[in-house]
Amino acid sequence: MNGTEQLQSIKERIINSLLLFMSFCSLPLLATSLLNFLSSGWKASMLIDIGGLLSIPVIYILRNKLSYYFRTGFLITLSYISGIWILMDYGFLGGGILILSSLTLFSSLFYGMRFGWIAMALSLAGIACVGILYEFNYLIYRFDFNTYIHSPLTWIDQAVTFLFFVGVVVVATGSIYKALVKRIDQVQVEEEKFRGLFNNIQDAISIHAMNGKILEVNDSFLLLYHVSKEEVYSYSISELSAPEYSPATIDAYLDRARKGEKFSFEWKGKRISDGGTFDVEVMLSLIQFGDQNAILANIRDITQRKKTEDDLRKSEEKYRNLIEFSPSSIFIVQDERFVYANPAGVEALGYNLIDEVIGKDLFSIASPDYKRRGIERLTNVLGGKKNTSMEMEVLRPDRKEYWAETVSLPFEYNNSPAALIIGFNITERKQAEKELVRNREYLRAILIR
Repeated sequence: MNGTEQLQSIKERIINSLLLFMSFCSLPLLATSLLNFLSSGWKASMLIDIGGLLSIPVIYILRNKLSYYFRTGFLITLSYISGIWILMDYGFLGGGILILSSLTLFSSLFYGMRFGWIAMALSLAGIACVGILYEFNYLIYRFDFNTYIHSPLTWIDQAVTFLFFVGVVVVATGSIYKALVKRIDQVQVEEEKFRGLFNNIQDAISIHAMNGKILEVNDSFLLLYHVSKEEVYSYSISELSAPEYSPATIDAYLDRARKGEKFSFEWKGKRISDGGTFDVEVMLSLIQFGDQNAILANIRDITQRKKTEDDLRKSEEKYRNLIEFSPSSIFIVQDERFVYANPAGVEALGYNLIDEVIGKDLFSIASPDYKRRGIERLTNVLGGKKNTSMEMEVLRPDRKEYWAETVSLPFEYNNSPAALIIGFNITERKQAEKELVRNREYLRAILIR
């Protein structure tokens, strides 16, 4: 429920409380009015009093079927008519003034301060008009004061009248007080809850004014920057940033946030205690803080992540160098095509450039006999099995004889299954074996002769 809905709910409760209180008070007031009129004679005004007093409980009973504006309009109209009527009937008695004062309260409460001022002006105008009419004898007192003052019911009528109208003010102000106290308690509970959540967030959080001045920080921010709660508000953003950042650079980021852009970037913070720097990831966004626009900075310490990334980069560079300068041929194959080859592999296949190898069909470099066995081996590798070594003759574009012993391993490349193939040059060995076979054949032929 937002603030407007909460305010409307409070007004609904107040108007219903007023109608209930006035309904109970209208019954004894009606009784005393009837007794007074009976003792001093019937008047036409009696019907108006009866109608006005009886209408209050009727409105309360039908409150759920009548709109808020009808109920409040009814009370304001009834108050104004009653106040003017009492002034005209009884003269300048306190009752009329009290009723018109209540009217001003009703108007301010239900329709706002502006309408309250209007109601007060109307009340003053009504009082002035009645006074002028009496002053120039256009109105005369139609009430028998001697009979009224000496009547034993006078104190009852005055007490009930006082209770009716003063009680209305008390009920209204009391309801407002209770609603305000309840709302203040709710705000305090919500603030304490927010404060607990705010300080328990692992990321450092800071809230800045549009000019960059720090308005609020959480406990994680104080720990990250090694600064106390009392000191942090005296530091500027530049003092909490590495010396390499100029004021113009800082203001450029703030200006993007002032325009409502939500974005993140990497930054270097500076500890207050020793001046050491550390890596952070910052996300800036525009928020409403109290009654002003502010910039929210969500700051995450990524020092360890940056160190890990740097170590990984160095490790990757190390192994890449080992692969690039390895005398063995190394290939990565996906979907039966080469997606990577090291320089030794490019040379082994008889090419000069890696682009001549990438995308080439794996089995285009082998004899048909090897292709059949190669498909079977590749299927096993993609299924996660490690293959034993296998000898094969490479079909090079220069038709130069080249033999390789290969080992295939399951591998993952760009988050997809692949095969890592390592080849060793065994051309000299194969040539030696062929030469040995030829020599054996030659010796066998001599012996047979």
